[in-house]
Amino acid sequence: MTEGRTYTLTIVNVRARGPNAKEIPMRLPKLLAIADLRTRWKMSRQGVHQRMKQDLDFPAPVMRVANDRIALFLESEIVAYESRKPWVAKPSLRDNRRRFLFALQAENG
Repeated sequence: MTEGRTYTLTIVNVRARGPNAKEIPMRLPKLLAIADLRTRWKMSRQGVHQRMKQDLDFPAPVMRVANDRIALFLESEIVAYESRKPWVAKPSLRDNRRRFLFALQAENG
């Protein structure tokens, strides 16, 4: 995984040539798409979409690309979300939580 990695983009003033050309480094935050979350969490695409719809604590996308078809999330917000809800990132914790909730429901229902 590449957590915490920030990429640097160098923009060159294309109108200025020779000694007047200036490079302007910019630090860009790492962005994650749904496909990245699927891989990161070992979860289906539908599972990620379901979590986005049902969990009010899920981070909002910071931008949408490809004619609004691809949502992009800040990696830092996803990391913070995972720290608040660790069972999301680990399939074993998700399974344990699911079993606990089913047992609790069966006990009360």
